Amino acid sequence: DRVGAHVTLTIMILVGLFAVAMAALPFVGGTFMPDFREGHFVIQASSSIPGTSIGEMVSVGKRISAEVLALPYVQTIEQQIGRAEMGEDTWGPHRSEFHVELKPNAGVDQGAAQEDLRNIMGRYPGIQSDVVTFLGDRISESLSGETSQVAIKVFGDDLDAIDATAGKIVATLGKISGIVDLEFKRQSGTPAIAIYLMPDALAATGLKVQDVLDTVETAYAGAKVGQTYKGTRTIDVDVLLPDSLRHQPEQLAQLMIASPLGPVPLSQLAHVELAQDRYSIGHDGGQRRVSVTFNVSSGALQDVVRQAQGAIAKSVVLPAGVFLEFTGAAEAERQTRVELGLYSGLAMVLIVMILFIAFRWRANSWLVLANLPFSLIGSVLAIAITGVGLSLGTVVGLVTVFGISARNAIL
Repeated sequence: DRVGAHVTLTIMILVGLFAVAMAALPFVGGTFMPDFREGHFVIQASSSIPGTSIGEMVSVGKRISAEVLALPYVQTIEQQIGRAEMGEDTWGPHRSEFHVELKPNAGVDQGAAQEDLRNIMGRYPGIQSDVVTFLGDRISESLSGETSQVAIKVFGDDLDAIDATAGKIVATLGKISGIVDLEFKRQSGTPAIAIYLMPDALAATGLKVQDVLDTVETAYAGAKVGQTYKGTRTIDVDVLLPDSLRHQPEQLAQLMIASPLGPVPLSQLAHVELAQDRYSIGHDGGQRRVSVTFNVSSGALQDVVRQAQGAIAKSVVLPAGVFLEFTGAAEAERQTRVELGLYSGLAMVLIVMILFIAFRWRANSWLVLANLPFSLIGSVLAIAITGVGLSLGTVVGLVTVFGISARNAIL
């Protein structure tokens, strides 16, 4: 009776609440997928020095495992180093993956457990680490190829320029609260031997550049010189230096090169120096790139990513030919919102058309549609109170609530 006596006021209040809910929707925060708490964590750990031996990673892994197992709620931990013979991950021995299983009845807050694991990994300054849930690890790898929620890919032709740019990005992001597991997956640092040929010396001995390179390749990588037979099998015959010489870099300068004037040591034809090189060069879409990755521990994912984008735009000047791309859960969540909004709008138009066709009295159709704002008001209020934020799950839930509200109004 009171509502019937104040219809205009009631409608004004509902319209006002609907407007507030619509205005608050972009500010409730969000992420691509809700936090998974399946009692299993994955720790991605890699040495900051590519080429670290398996033995050293085993030693570090034993110390990490001992600290993790000392936590009262941890049941098991296992370590995988490098990659299996038929594995899909193309990792070197400097990278490890730990799987941490919590006790079924531990009763610990898994968010706090994740922070404890991060604190343990933080005590190893030579190790870059990333602590995620099992499903989060798989979803992030599917979205961006990285295990973290957000990956900033730095593209360019000059490897030194993109390395320097990525370093500046890391320094900038380190000042933003809420960012954890910040990593720059550097691709440099592998010891190498540089050979600088001397054109005058080559001309004096009658050699070509390819003659020297072929000899070095044969000595260290081997070259097929013939075939032999063992029963019914054909076996290739390769020639190369013995292990005792190939594993001693200082012997390279003494490698003899056959020339028209007789054998000449490589030291007389080139400068041989120790240098550093990249153990691998990452590519994406035919472009050279390095990645800066991070997770978000507090605050809405989209808000933190917007802060990161603003800070990078303000503090990092990109060299010529270098550009950035944000990938991962934040970008996937933004695209999903747009797509769901588009498809939901199309579905709403079709539903309205069906209602007008089904009901002879069109006022009934408008009565059904009038119930939809009620469901939005309650849904936004629930999201704000619980603090779960907008995610793919909550958006699907909103659409479901709209459908239930329409069904109830029709009935």
